[in-house]
Amino acid sequence: MRIAILEPYIEGIGGAQKVIAEYAFYLKSKGHDVEIFTQRKGKTPYHKFKQIKINLLKSKSKFFSVFNFNRKFKDFDIIIANDWPTHFASLKNNNVVWICFSPKRDFFDLKEYTLKNSSFFKKIYLFLKIFLFKKIDVLSAKKCRLILPISKNVRERVKKFYNIKAPDIFYCGINFKDYKQGNYEDYLLCVSRLEKPKRVDLVIKSMGFVKNKKIKLYVFGDGSEKENLKTLSKKYPNVIILDNIKGEKLVDPYANCLAVVFVPINEDWGLIPLEAGASGKLTIGVNEGGLKETIVDGKTGFLIEDVTPEKIAEKINYLVDNKKIAKSMGLKAKNYIKTWEWKQMLPKFEKLIIKATEKNL
Repeated sequence: MRIAILEPYIEGIGGAQKVIAEYAFYLKSKGHDVEIFTQRKGKTPYHKFKQIKINLLKSKSKFFSVFNFNRKFKDFDIIIANDWPTHFASLKNNNVVWICFSPKRDFFDLKEYTLKNSSFFKKIYLFLKIFLFKKIDVLSAKKCRLILPISKNVRERVKKFYNIKAPDIFYCGINFKDYKQGNYEDYLLCVSRLEKPKRVDLVIKSMGFVKNKKIKLYVFGDGSEKENLKTLSKKYPNVIILDNIKGEKLVDPYANCLAVVFVPINEDWGLIPLEAGASGKLTIGVNEGGLKETIVDGKTGFLIEDVTPEKIAEKINYLVDNKKIAKSMGLKAKNYIKTWEWKQMLPKFEKLIIKATEKNL
């Protein structure tokens, strides 16, 4: 089967990049002819991309990406769309399967938050984008042959914003063999894209309320908020923001931390609790979004309501004083998240793709 995979960019360390590398490589290993079409290709720690043919589209502009993907992709049995706006390909192709990481959040559930936290010119840019592309976004979703949300949370968004029922879910998984379990040392780990909706600032501020000042917080990630967070971290001697740590270099920090802290706004799914669990670590999270699927409150981690730095610190202080409980919860997390191991998820995904090629329109 000839398969085209569409993604705006193949670069960096984002969760979507990791997922695409895994399923693209898997489909190729099963004998399918797989090609990736992208606007931008840069450095990435996901070496499996090197095994896949990558075609660069003409325009690199983010704003004009809609025109890059709203085109005919000939001679492919199925087209797999990923990040926005690759599903716009459905306007000119009738064989598009969309792995929906989420409906465009700036258009829907994060619209007010984004406007509130944007500069004047960014507000104008967002209004223009909504005016030009929101209706096309909805139409494109409706024309997809199959939509595969990545979580129950995203499936509810698809139903709410597109009025589309998506019975099948493509859960993004992990490879257990890539992680290991170590000690429970005196540091917390925060792994995240450094963007405002990830609320890494709350995690950093929480360290001001941690009683034991020997406890450190290591922040790993990159994004538009990195410099602002570096400036903020200067107020907290026990916070260290590390550069250029990614991929396999994260294995040891995961293996030996006391716990992982991850408190984004209504996260689509979130691989972080899975990676933490594979390392035998619990996650301090929030009672929102996909984290409600990957964390069992009080057993494999914590789901905080109305998160604040003080509430995060309360959980950290508890774990510092009760390391045996931290270890016990981490082991429960390791057992709980085995459901989402790639070797179980990818064969199911391949079957859904094959089934989609047989669907009569």
